[in-house]
Amino acid sequence: MWQLRVQTPGKPAIVCPLVVQDEDSEATTYLITRKLKKHKERKSIVVSDVSVSRQHAEIRVQRCSGTVGQNERPDVFFTDKGSKCGSFQDGERLEPEREYLVDEYSTLELGANHTTVALEWHPLVFVGSSLPSKESQVQVQTAISKIGARLERAWVSDATHLIMLDIKATPKLILALVATKPIVSPDFLTAFTRLKTPTSPLPKAENFLPPLKDRAIPPNTSFQPDERRKALFQGKRFAFLSVDQYKKLYELVVAASGLPVLYTNEEQARAVQTDGKGHTRPDVLVVRIHKSLITAANKEWVESVKSDLRSAGLRTVNEQEITYAILQVSTNIMCNPNTSPAEVLESQSQSLGVPPSVKKHVEAALATARRAAQARSVTAAIAAPTAATGNDDGDGMPAMKRSKHEELEHEHSCHLFAVAANVTTTTHVKKKTTTTIRQPWG
Repeated sequence: MWQLRVQTPGKPAIVCPLVVQDEDSEATTYLITRKLKKHKERKSIVVSDVSVSRQHAEIRVQRCSGTVGQNERPDVFFTDKGSKCGSFQDGERLEPEREYLVDEYSTLELGANHTTVALEWHPLVFVGSSLPSKESQVQVQTAISKIGARLERAWVSDATHLIMLDIKATPKLILALVATKPIVSPDFLTAFTRLKTPTSPLPKAENFLPPLKDRAIPPNTSFQPDERRKALFQGKRFAFLSVDQYKKLYELVVAASGLPVLYTNEEQARAVQTDGKGHTRPDVLVVRIHKSLITAANKEWVESVKSDLRSAGLRTVNEQEITYAILQVSTNIMCNPNTSPAEVLESQSQSLGVPPSVKKHVEAALATARRAAQARSVTAAIAAPTAATGNDDGDGMPAMKRSKHEELEHEHSCHLFAVAANVTTTTHVKKKTTTTIRQPWG
């Protein structure tokens, strides 16, 4: 977006955004004047300099295309309107009624008191997310073309804002939060074209926060820029057991100062996961692999990695925890391998405001699954007592069978997350329930 800076010696500078104001117009013309005319407030730039004429000059800003991904700047033209004391560039008086194309390298002088006029370029890069209707997309592109901004579909490193109709858990939302970029509604763009005067305060992003309509996001989440998110994962390594998950979450982990690593075999896993003395490192967070990504080739060493974690009293973390940690700006529970699945379950239910009836139902299912796992573990321990000798960790369950118990707890934590977020589909077949969970990064 272009901004015009007018500086009269000994007086505060005047800074005005140059945008196309009229609804269907291809350009807007601003008048540089010494005295404001009635009903001309929106397009008059008043200069406190007696040598500036009442109709000294005009600044015309042209609308650009607004094409997605197009890095363009609106054309700006300067015309002296036959002023008494003239307009100058590089010491030479400009011809009256002649239009000159100007840019940030053009410095003009008005009148006899060395009042300067200069253009300043302020890049605005908006990334669109959750703009489902064609009408909303047209609204955004039209506003983009009028203020001289750039619109992108994918997240880019030089993005300045994320634009959404309403807040939903999308990858771009999480990237915007980590990058501490404002999240705004399309009305933020329109507000630039509706300023009462060229010197009116610019719209503030915090006043145009879209409404939260995604129940998968805790209602107490702050969506204002928070510098703490940039360093949230500092000192943490995120170990991925599949290439697909590694590629999907790489950018997000790096943006929050984490270090993503990929396990492709057991030797690499042990090299990254253990310290020089062979102990499991608590700063390495192993991301739980989807069942669909477990193959005959990786199944054995994946189970070995998980076994090492259990022996150290640690656990894997879900993909959802990465998102939740960023939303809540905390790794006290989420993305903390020292916490139990039950603590993750409780944290999710509290932050989402899960109805007591839903929470009671899921916790009952969790307790039933836990008792079933304990019964199977005890049966297995009786059948093979040597396998459990010296391996009981004090929770009443032989350590050899703790993996199944923890998997059940982890699965039901995910189920509660999905039910509370109202993003599940449930089918009842012979009193059994099948729940399909929408992945937040899908």
